[in-house]
Amino acid sequence: MLYKLKNEVPPEHYRLVYFDEAGFAASPPIQYGWGPRGQPHMVEPQNHCRRSVLGALDYSDNALFYNTKLGSVSRDDVINFLEQVVRQGGDRLTILVLDNAPIHRGIDDETRKRWFFEHNMCLLYLPVYSPDLNVIEMVWKNAKYHWRRFINWRKETLESELDKLLGAYGDRFAVNLSWLVIKKIMNFYSLFPRVFFVFSMSRFRVFFAPLQPINGSMKLSHR
Repeated sequence: MLYKLKNEVPPEHYRLVYFDEAGFAASPPIQYGWGPRGQPHMVEPQNHCRRSVLGALDYSDNALFYNTKLGSVSRDDVINFLEQVVRQGGDRLTILVLDNAPIHRGIDDETRKRWFFEHNMCLLYLPVYSPDLNVIEMVWKNAKYHWRRFINWRKETLESELDKLLGAYGDRFAVNLSWLVIKKIMNFYSLFPRVFFVFSMSRFRVFFAPLQPINGSMKLSHR
């Protein structure tokens, strides 16, 4: 369904939004390290200063909406955040893609119906155990491992550092959404001869992979 929507429906007729949460700590994630030969590796324990982030990636405009929260995210937090996201789409049909987390499945039927009839938004739940289909996961991965500086944030500045990082989406950082589609095609065509692969990919890039406009990011206010 998502493939047909992206390739057969004009983007001005709909809005495809990927939603999920992520956690950011004051200390950057450690991917590798070193130590003297023959001695055990020792790492000082880090503080547990963290923020939860709710994010919605507008695939059609490559725009990021987000909000931060101290502590874990609840069902009410999800509903309040999506209440603000749904108002950013104008009159276009909004298809919200999300996984099967309990706080996502906990959105009541009355709220879903109201979103559909009042704001033209419907929810599309991904198959279980398929996080790779949620494009916003690429935003979280790059934000944690590539875009943020490899320094510890202070507890007092954690909120502002997160705003600086995520607020730069579309200006300093962005995910190439067209490349995500091309990568899936490359994985399939890798089984075929290289000549056929290059020819097919050149046609794909011309006709089906236009560059996505980048409209930046927006932090939604707390409600």
